[in-house]
Amino acid sequence: MTWSKYNNPNRKRKLNRKMDRTDADILATKQMLNDAKDGKEMSIKHYDELSDRLCGKTSRNIYKEN
Repeated sequence: MTWSKYNNPNRKRKLNRKMDRTDADILATKQMLNDAKDGKEMSIKHYDELSDRLCGKTSRNIYKEN
């Protein structure tokens, strides 16, 4: 059997997955709920920035720092 780039277990593949804004918001919300469950208090702006980093787009600046 010859190894190709599709069936070689030693070859590392590049993951070029881009997340859209909705999926990034869902993951940021999940992190917010997990933090609340653990007793951590973070501002909503922190989770908005997390969502921006996950999807790779510029910030929407929805929430202002209080």
